[in-house]
Amino acid sequence: MQTGIIQFYLKDRGFGYIRILETGEEYHFAEKNLMEKIKDKDQVQFELKKTKHGFYAANIKKV
Repeated sequence: MQTGIIQFYLKDRGFGYIRILETGEEYHFAEKNLMEKIKDKDQVQFELKKTKHGFYAANIKKV
């Protein structure tokens, strides 16, 4: 699992981005991939899943 922070989460639009602090990489996530309620700047753990368009964050939960 990866660890990062919620860069921003647009609840009304159903998506957001997570940043890995060590590398600065950012990954998109959809609301359906949240395991619990989160807000901006929460520290989270997540898995990376690959699609034909790249990687996204899944199974997101607070640390």
